[in-house]
Amino acid sequence: MLAAGIKLAFLEELEGHLRDEISRQASLAKNLSHTFDLAVKQIGCPEPLACEFKKIEIFGWNRPLAWTAWIVFVASFFLPAIQNGWGWQCAGISLTALSWSGPWNFGEVYLASLTLANLLMIASPWLLVRFSQNSRSLKWLRFSFFGALALVWSYILLLVTHMGQKGVMLGCYLWGFSFLLLCLSTVKFRSNQKNPTQYV
Repeated sequence: MLAAGIKLAFLEELEGHLRDEISRQASLAKNLSHTFDLAVKQIGCPEPLACEFKKIEIFGWNRPLAWTAWIVFVASFFLPAIQNGWGWQCAGISLTALSWSGPWNFGEVYLASLTLANLLMIASPWLLVRFSQNSRSLKWLRFSFFGALALVWSYILLLVTHMGQKGVMLGCYLWGFSFLLLCLSTVKFRSNQKNPTQYV
């Protein structure tokens, strides 16, 4: 199974199925010497199983939704965001907040942290491709994206309360919407596919 390219996490699942099948065959069979062979045949050959597991891996994250998030994020930089400021200008202000000297206050830290959210969005294509195969890593990515989403939308709501709806422009809302889409692209959802061992 390893030689066929089936990952260790899936092998643990297959081992559980194999043990269940051995127990079932043992309770039905009179000749216990063939029980293991029958259970192995019931699980199936490695190559078809590897293909079915690859189909399941596609459902780790929603690629079209993530692509939409990245496109919307980039588009938000070329639209008016706050009053007369474009999205890229607002991102530049939050980036320069990192280099401000003197004692920092909460507002400056808050503004600088938006740069971290933007950097997370920029790094997210690589992070998703690299770490989405591991469910624990994907879970941490999900939490990180949700944290960035909460940070960005809390800032947008703060702007709306201070500047009013007319001061906050389309680019700002699209910027926040891109983080929502990215977060949703990693939400775990169930596929309609059956267990791979039921295909063979």
